[in-house]
Amino acid sequence: MKMSIPLCTSKICGDDLEKLGKIIRKKYKKMIWFYRMIEKYADQIISYEYDDSSEDSELIVIMTFSNDEDPELACDSMQEKIDLMDHPVDVCFEINGQSIRAKVTLTE
Repeated sequence: MKMSIPLCTSKICGDDLEKLGKIIRKKYKKMIWFYRMIEKYADQIISYEYDDSSEDSELIVIMTFSNDEDPELACDSMQEKIDLMDHPVDVCFEINGQSIRAKVTLTE
């Protein structure tokens, strides 16, 4: 079943981040570093979605950054960190105003 979880918090809420962390630890063990990156960089998680009925390991997180941070620079910074890591993933960032949609797919 495809799960889409909308979140409405002004900042990252510990409960929302904890829920996302549990999902990642349960289904996407190889993506725990992505959770840590969200925790470090994101100002707000708007929503996340995943499909728990398929074998595809794909996670989509829509997040925002503080108004003083350029989303493009944030994406570049995250991509640099991803490129340095030895993880079998493909990350696609889409910028829409101050929000970023990150689609993470395991490639192995």
